[in-house]
Amino acid sequence: MSDVGLDRSRSAHPGQAPPLKNAVRLALTGQTEHPQYVKLRSVRPLGFAELDALPAERLLAYRSRLLSLQESAAKSDIDEAEMAALDPTLLYFKDQEQWIDTYAHVKTILAHREHLE
Repeated sequence: MSDVGLDRSRSAHPGQAPPLKNAVRLALTGQTEHPQYVKLRSVRPLGFAELDALPAERLLAYRSRLLSLQESAAKSDIDEAEMAALDPTLLYFKDQEQWIDTYAHVKTILAHREHLE
């Protein structure tokens, strides 16, 4: 590999290239994922009153966070020990009953809000 374009002044070790960002490192090594860098996303569920009190912009951001969760625990790569250690008060998967209810509340509230032109 060529040394052209590498800023060695920022490297922790003289004479070595600076550390690559995770995505670049994974792409260069051909790995699809690395357990050290994978983090299971979670969202704190909000009740209908809490959701209704949010401004439209925050509600849309919350909707995006809900949609960013994994489809299901069965399709996830976490094992049983990790699953048992999950905080039961948080949402992790779209197939959770509470996720389905929360997402339905968000859609209902957004449907009744004024739309900006």
